[in-house]
Amino acid sequence: MYEDICVPLGCHNPFHGHHNDARLSRLVHTDDPAFESITQVLADMAEAGVDFTPEIVEAAVKAGRVRHTRQQVSPEPELVPEPRREAPSGPVVYYARRGQLIKIGTTIRLHRRMSELMPDEVLAVEPGGEDLERARHEEFRELALTSRGEYFFPGPALIAHLTRVRSEHGAPPAGLPALHEGSRRWALASTERLV
Repeated sequence: MYEDICVPLGCHNPFHGHHNDARLSRLVHTDDPAFESITQVLADMAEAGVDFTPEIVEAAVKAGRVRHTRQQVSPEPELVPEPRREAPSGPVVYYARRGQLIKIGTTIRLHRRMSELMPDEVLAVEPGGEDLERARHEEFRELALTSRGEYFFPGPALIAHLTRVRSEHGAPPAGLPALHEGSRRWALASTERLV
């Protein structure tokens, strides 16, 4: 499944010609959609004189995937403002952005859960409980940060799904706690104190 990337990359591969490091090149999957971005990160690291270890290469793979995601998609352009709905009753699956990742979780108390989580923003909410949450984790497992985690890279399939959820169920309820809301309130409060 993992291939030696020296041949397809030629001199752009930081491991090219380093036979002792060929095992490190096998940590990079050539079918990874972020392959080009990963190799750019590795090349930058090699140019900076970084000594490659399996841990360093794994970190470069993660950084390359983040770089690729930033270049490919951003949740904001796809998720246009829509009419907000009332807070749901019953269990829901929520999609909350924290930094560059999207957390997929479930709760029966959405407002309380967002108060605990304090995401950057709530992207979408759909009716459903733990079974649906597990199904969504499985559906997007290739985008998962870790094999058992609830945080996912915002790949095209997940962004398309969020768009469908918002189309079917509307935008998340108004007034959910989120950092971008809290930052605005803090800035306003700070400004008022100066006046």
